This record gives sequence, structure tokens and C-alpha cells, in this order.
Amino acid sequence: MRWTLGVMAALALAVPVTAQQAAPADQLDGTPVIDKLDAAALPAGAIHRFWFRAGDSALAQAWYVPVVVVRGAKPGPRLLLTAGIHGDELSGIAVLHRLARELDLKAISGSLVMVPGLNTPGLNNSTRNFTPRGGTGGDNMNRVMPGKDAPGSSLADIYAHNLWHRLMRPNADQMVDLHTQSRGTAYNLYAFVSSPEARAIAEAIAPDTIRLDPGQRGTVENEMVPSGVPAITLELGAPEVWDEAMISRGQQGIARLMAKMGMIDAARAPAATTTPFVANNQVEVRSPHGGWAQLHVRLNDRVTKDQPVATITDAFGRVR
Repeated sequence: MRWTLGVMAALALAVPVTAQQAAPADQLDGTPVIDKLDAAALPAGAIHRFWFRAGDSALAQAWYVPVVVVRGAKPGPRLLLTAGIHGDELSGIAVLHRLARELDLKAISGSLVMVPGLNTPGLNNSTRNFTPRGGTGGDNMNRVMPGKDAPGSSLADIYAHNLWHRLMRPNADQMVDLHTQSRGTAYNLYAFVSSPEARAIAEAIAPDTIRLDPGQRGTVENEMVPSGVPAITLELGAPEVWDEAMISRGQQGIARLMAKMGMIDAARAPAATTTPFVANNQVEVRSPHGGWAQLHVRLNDRVTKDQPVATITDAFGRVR
């Protein structure tokens, strides 16, 4: 009987301890975890960091997406900046990190809502696509927006739906989606625009090239624009690197856009040093022969008709 009472007493004592431990705080490494964002409801004059739960993996574990909200001391518009929707496109992430570290909260009107890494499994696997089951295959996250949340929806559709409806679209008055080119290719600082309002965003940023392009549905830019949010896709060079020159130009361009939106004083934004080349057509220059290409021109060089742009050699180095 004494032993039984002792066990019962120990069990009774354990109940409140177990209950306390089983009530987890909505935090991950000290950072709050959220499944919905209302940037306007956050305290002004402060920087806020969150993990956004975008969906669940096949192991019933969450995919967490980093979110930084810079709430200025004064009211104003909301500028949404996203990067890393393709997991091998990195320079845009660095732009957002530096903005978060260096902006002066007292000098900002409105809110800067930044998502420096939309595609968590793609970033984890260093893959362009959304690859929740490993490093191959997967959906292009920039083709499935605004996603779906219905029986039978794919993991990518549900993930995109949560990002779009619970994080991105409700917190944007204007928007820039930062990219780089994909493997094997490099862009200059290049903007895709699909509306006059979007062109004004690009002109404030002052890239090397502005392409007037109706775009493709399912992309962040081309779903934001018809929903009423002026948006552009901004490309910053090559993939899988943090390109210091591109990162600096991207950061300066965003500062000019913030000045245009009235979020910071114009004196705080560096003057543009580039006049964009504006076009509505892109042409690929192809060789009729296979082989190794030695380029004779660089990014942003202007070329004329019949100008040699490359020499093609065969496997032995002989000019073809």
C-alpha cells in the first residue's frame, strides 16, 4: 500500500510539470512563429522579425519562411520585397538583409515588408524549384501563384497559397520580386514590367535594362499587377553567388523607390548613374555550329549589325 501511494503521489506531482512542458511557445530560436501577417497592426518605429509557417513537409514538420517588417515611425505606404523564390538565386536575399540592418527607423514613413527567402526547400537544396522531397524535380514556385488550397492540391500549391493569401498580398501597396538569372546565364540589372505603374517602379530603381513584357500568369509579378498592386521582377546578375556590385545597386535602387513612394526623404537616396535601355523584345543570338564559345562582348555592350560577338571552336580548339 505504501508503494502504491508513493507511485500515485509521484504521478500526481508529475501532471502539472508535464502540462507546462506540453504548452510550446510560438517561437523558434527566440523568433516568433506566425501563420498570418498584418504589418499595419505592428508597433511603429520598430523592426519585427518572424518565422512564417508556410506549410508542412511530408514529415508533418513546418516549412518556415523568414519575414522582416521595418515599421517606420510615421504612417505611409507598404512596400513588399521578396527574394529567393528560386532557391539558387541569392543576391536579392543579401539586398533585403542589408536594408534591414541599415535603414533608419526614425526616417521612414510606412512599412517595408521583406521576405528574404520564399522557397525554403529550394534554398535548402540549392535548387531553382520547390523541392520538398529532395534536390530533383519539383514545381517552379514562380509559376504557381497564387496557389491553391483544396483537396488534392500539391505541396507547392498549398505553400504558395499560404504565402500569397496570408503574407504577401495583404501587406503590399507596391512590390518588387528580386531574382537572378538561372544556372549557366547572367543578366545585367534587368527589370520586367507589365504596366505603366510598374514601369514607374523600374525607372525609380534605374536598372540597366527595362523590358516591357506582358509576362506570364502564375508569377509573383504577373499575379500582383492584375490584383491591383504595381509590381516588377528585378534580376540581379548570376545565380548561386552574392554579387557585391549587384547587391549594392539593388539596395540603392530600392532606396530610390522608397523616396519616390514618400517613404524616405529624397536626400537619403543616392542618385541614379544609369539610364535604362528600354525594349519590348529579346533576341537570342545562336550559332549554326556547336562548340565552345569565346565571347567578344560583355554585358551592357552595345552591338551593331554584323559585329562579331563570339568565336566558336571545336573540341580541339580549331575555329569553326
